[in-house]
Amino acid sequence: MTENLDTFLGYLNGAITYLPSGYIFLLIYSHITPNDFSASFQDNFLKSIVAGYFLNTIYSLLPLSISQGFAYHLRFILFSVIVAYILAQVTSSRFFKRLLRTIRINRHIERNIWCSISDKNYPLWADVYFRESNLCYQGMVVCFEDTSATPQIILARFRKYRIV
Repeated sequence: MTENLDTFLGYLNGAITYLPSGYIFLLIYSHITPNDFSASFQDNFLKSIVAGYFLNTIYSLLPLSISQGFAYHLRFILFSVIVAYILAQVTSSRFFKRLLRTIRINRHIERNIWCSISDKNYPLWADVYFRESNLCYQGMVVCFEDTSATPQIILARFRKYRIV
């Protein structure tokens, strides 16, 4: 029983060590990049511990690390800030975006997909299916609601048909 408790306390001590540096890293990274850090508490807690673990692993490989104490924690937090800033600058750069686009990796930063796919110059045609009634509307998207969780769309030049 005491072995399990000692193991748990060891894990808890590690989590508490990783939490502040990981949280600071994610906070700075999300401030510079268009990532959203306003997720739930459990998500941020887990992300902070994982990020802190990776930062601690990288920091321990550096020859300048001191074993323990206030200076260690201060340098570790400073290291987290510097790595977050550098990583955010690299991932936000045009070169990095072009590189990702070249290897066909795209990201979507809008909360609503309609904001990304709509274009004023070229009309967007959509097929809207209703499973309950087996109806389909096919038409050009004129307007859409982007503030709702279930947005409504307005179609022009549409046709309505039943799916059998």
